Amino acid sequence: PGYASAHNDIGIIYESLGFPEQAEASYLEAAKLSPELPGPYSNLALFYESQDRQKEAIDYWAKRAKTGAESDTWKKKAQDRFNELIALHPELQEQYIAEESRLLIDAVAEEKRVKKIEEEKQSQELYLSSRKHYKNADYLKALEDLDKSLGLDPDNAEKLKFRDEVKAVMEKKEAREKAEREKKESGKRLSEIKIFSQSGLKAYQENNPAQAEKDFAQVLEL
Repeated sequence: PGYASAHNDIGIIYESLGFPEQAEASYLEAAKLSPELPGPYSNLALFYESQDRQKEAIDYWAKRAKTGAESDTWKKKAQDRFNELIALHPELQEQYIAEESRLLIDAVAEEKRVKKIEEEKQSQELYLSSRKHYKNADYLKALEDLDKSLGLDPDNAEKLKFRDEVKAVMEKKEAREKAEREKKESGKRLSEIKIFSQSGLKAYQENNPAQAEKDFAQVLEL
């Protein structure tokens, strides 16, 4: 920026001394060295107006209007001057409309590109997290992160295959846990049947038919 400012200042000096070619070259060099520096654009626009080079003046007023902070008063002045000049040259209006449209299309395309890169990064992070949870046998969390990853990258064959693998492991785990529960419940039921059966037999032997009937009824309910 320092060199660009120096070239811009030299351009002002050349222009004030009546050396237009050297002034133009200095302004252009300043703009080339630091495209974000607004001063050279204003100076070039004013310079080209003084040389009656309206097309170039309009170009640089347009560039100046796009440069600088919103609080920059010259930013608005540049836009106003651009509007005034372009209104005087209808033959250039179509060109600038097309250019604005192209810039808008490019901006949207760039936004989509950046978003896609961010989504790919996020999807990969979720996928790696899913793999980690899977390794730690936390299958529910693994599936949760994997589904989020696939939400951002739905056609990824590797992730889809891994999802089938996670689901298969979960189904096996659920089947195993169900079998264990049923086995436990069956053991408990057999234990209760044994207790009530023995109690009923004892009651029968002790000539207590009411208690025996009650205990055997419990067995039937089980």
